[in-house]
Amino acid sequence: ELLTGEIRSITDGKVTVFPANEPKTPRRIDVDNLVRIVVDPKTRGAEAAKPLIDDDESTSGQNHSARVKLRAGFHRFVLPYRHVKGRRRLRLQYSAPRQPLKVIPTSVFFHLKPGSSETPSPGFDKEGFRVAEQPTATQPKLLYSLHRPRQNARFKSIGDFARTEIIGRGETKNIFPKVTKKKTNFGILLAGYLRIDEDGDYLFLLNSDGGSRFYFGQTDRKSVV
Repeated sequence: ELLTGEIRSITDGKVTVFPANEPKTPRRIDVDNLVRIVVDPKTRGAEAAKPLIDDDESTSGQNHSARVKLRAGFHRFVLPYRHVKGRRRLRLQYSAPRQPLKVIPTSVFFHLKPGSSETPSPGFDKEGFRVAEQPTATQPKLLYSLHRPRQNARFKSIGDFARTEIIGRGETKNIFPKVTKKKTNFGILLAGYLRIDEDGDYLFLLNSDGGSRFYFGQTDRKSVV
């Protein structure tokens, strides 16, 4: 199959890519804080990752939701968000086993500690639960990168991340970091781990003003935008 595109990292670190055309080599793209891998349109349907929640081009302010069974452990996620104008809003909630729906607490956000490594999730087990990644060491907070379109273009969709430049990066404990004074036309990409303390069926709700997507896990990061 033909894969075309680019990989950009929002932080320094090791990038490992195993080619898919090696029959004895497991398909693996181990890119810490992946921003973009574009799959050729001819093969995109089956191969491209699908977000767990797609809230792109959202203007109604409605919640978008999805359920997923998760094993306890650290689950990698990526969340791109774009803002065009007006009031900014980005909220991610979940309901855990025996717990009501609530905003995800900052205490369960982590990222890979520099110099550490990660064993990717094998995907879903026989009981339909997503198995967690196995990082050797983590530390609190998420990583973020701040983006703006090139040549004053308008941020029309999450796909426009491919045509942006990074103007800032760092760590944040909040899902909606206050990292810019810009009021219009910018994007933020969040990446890290969600620590799940108990096996269970989890409901996730995503709400944003301009557009966002929630991608879960190492195995789902072939196509972020």
